[in-house]
Amino acid sequence: MAPHGTVSRSPPLVRPVMSSTITSRGSAPAPAAFSIEASAEYLGVSRSSIWRLIKAGTLPCVRLGGRTLLRRVDLDALLAHHVRAA
Repeated sequence: MAPHGTVSRSPPLVRPVMSSTITSRGSAPAPAAFSIEASAEYLGVSRSSIWRLIKAGTLPCVRLGGRTLLRRVDLDALLAHHVRAA
């Protein structure tokens, strides 16, 4: 019990994490879609390069809630298409 004049605080509530949302390594699953900025970082290119690929029709995008998103599978397919044999 807290002394007179002080506020007793309950410990913060912790939301349990469902086991289906955790990967085998214990981290959160990778996102299914990225923003323009996150896509550029994921591919290691500039944001303007991402926009050029979208405008050229090379990289499909999704407009959702006023945001432009790129699906991870499309980014991975773009990378796979540009792989060169060493």
